[in-house]
Amino acid sequence: MKLAVFGPHQRVGLVVGENVVDLQWATASYLSSEQEAEAIVGHTFRAFVEGGVEALKAARKVSDLAREDLKGLKGRNGEQVAFAVSEVKFAAPVTDSSRFKIMCIGRNFADHVVGLSSKMPATMGEERQVLTLEGARAEVLSTPQWGFYKMGSSVSSPEEDVQYPSRTRLLDYEGEVALVIGKRGKDIKRSDLLEHVLGYTLFNDFSLRDNMDKGVMNFARVKNFQGSGALGPVVTLKDEAPNPQDIDFSTSVNGEVRQTGNTRDMIRGFGEWVEFLSADIVLNPGDVIASGTCAGTAADSSERDGEGNPKPERFLKVGDTVEVSSKTIGGTLRNRIVAKKA
Repeated sequence: MKLAVFGPHQRVGLVVGENVVDLQWATASYLSSEQEAEAIVGHTFRAFVEGGVEALKAARKVSDLAREDLKGLKGRNGEQVAFAVSEVKFAAPVTDSSRFKIMCIGRNFADHVVGLSSKMPATMGEERQVLTLEGARAEVLSTPQWGFYKMGSSVSSPEEDVQYPSRTRLLDYEGEVALVIGKRGKDIKRSDLLEHVLGYTLFNDFSLRDNMDKGVMNFARVKNFQGSGALGPVVTLKDEAPNPQDIDFSTSVNGEVRQTGNTRDMIRGFGEWVEFLSADIVLNPGDVIASGTCAGTAADSSERDGEGNPKPERFLKVGDTVEVSSKTIGGTLRNRIVAKKA
C-alpha cells in the first residue's frame, strides 16, 4: 500500500493506481459513523501513524474495496472519496516539528565519500590521497556515527518551489530514501528494525556547500533553512518494500540524471541507525530517518579551483528543477529552485 497527504486540508489518502482515496471517508463507508472512522484512521498523517495496527487494518480493507470497485466506493452520504492523482496536490507527510523528528545520516555511502576525497586539493609537498570504496568504508566505520536533525517546519512538499537561500553560492541536492517509523520505541535492537517500520518515502536533503558555520555549536545551519528538505510524494508501506536494504533511488537536475543509488550500499544499514538513534530517546510513529546520499552530488562531482573551492557549474541555480525518484517506492519528488522573495 501507498499513503499520501493531499489537498488543501492535508488529508491522508491511499494511492490506488492513478487515484488517491480519502482514507477517513472511505473507512466511514463501512462503519457506523464518520466519528468511528476518525477514531480509527484520523484524517491526518500524524493521526494515522499514531493509530497503529487498527489504522493499518482499516487501510488494507479500503485498499481491497477500492481495487474491487473504485467507482462504486462512496462516503456514507454518497460523497466522492476517490480523486485522480493528476488533479490533486500532494503535501509532505511530515511537517509538524512539535511531534516528528527528521534524522539525517552523514557519510553513509562510500562512493560519495570517495568523490569528496578525490576533489580535495593535496597538502603542500604531499600527493593527494584518494580513497578507494573499501578504504572509504573502513574510514567511516572507524569513526563515530554522524548526522544532524532537520526541522520539520522547513520541509518542502512535492512540486513546491524552494527559494534560493541568500547565504550561499553553492546550493546542492542530495537524493535519499527516508524510513518512516511506525511503532513507538526506545533502545530498539537492530534485529527488531522491521517491527518499528511503517514504510519509506523519498527525501531531498538540500545543502549549503560553502563550508559556512564550521564551529561545533552551529545549529546545523548549512542543513536548515526554509525549504531545506523535501519529502514525499508517497509513503510506500513495508508490505510493498519488505527489504529496507534494497531500495533504489535516483536524482536528476533539469532532466539530467546525476545520482543513481540503492540502500544496499549504505555503509551502516537502517537497523544500525535505528539502534543508535533510539538509545535513551523515544522514536515516535512518523519520525523519519534519511539514508544519506550516494555519489553524484555537485559537491562530490565538481572540480575544485586552486584553493580547493568547488567550481559552481554543477550546483543548483534559480530556475533548475530537481527530481528524486524510485521504482520501489514510486512517485517523483519534484521541486523547482526560485529566487528568494524580498
